[in-house]
Amino acid sequence: MPPNLILAAITVFGLLIGSFLNVVIYRLPRQCLSVWRKARSVCPRCGVQLRWFDNVPVLSWVFLLRGRCHGCGDRISWRYPFNELIVGLAFCGFAIVDLPLQSGRAGVVWPTEGWDLLAVHCLVFSVLLALAWIDLDHRILPDVLTLPGIFLAPV
Repeated sequence: MPPNLILAAITVFGLLIGSFLNVVIYRLPRQCLSVWRKARSVCPRCGVQLRWFDNVPVLSWVFLLRGRCHGCGDRISWRYPFNELIVGLAFCGFAIVDLPLQSGRAGVVWPTEGWDLLAVHCLVFSVLLALAWIDLDHRILPDVLTLPGIFLAPV
């Protein structure tokens, strides 16, 4: 598999994780909204339910919705595509650093090492990004995100 394809797949995975982090950042401080239960996203102003294609990371905000709700036309914050993009690019950057993506005589060699380090970097970055936005907005650091880090940090 070509290194560019591996990096593209990891970047797309990062975009999807960034989209999920947007849900965490918005819903976790508002304890009445569940992060884990299946609940469709809605516009906070008009309450219209978002369609599945409204949630395609970055692309739907830029091209489909043009930064506005399809129901009421209210602006959708730039933070949503920004978070998705920054997580996708960070995951790609971590992959470049952590995975030995090399070409050999028989083509590209699939990396067999470095995945554990990549997973740790991606997880820590994702949690810290969510904590940063939640702290900026609400001046709290939710225990559900901080307590596991206390026990996992020494590892």
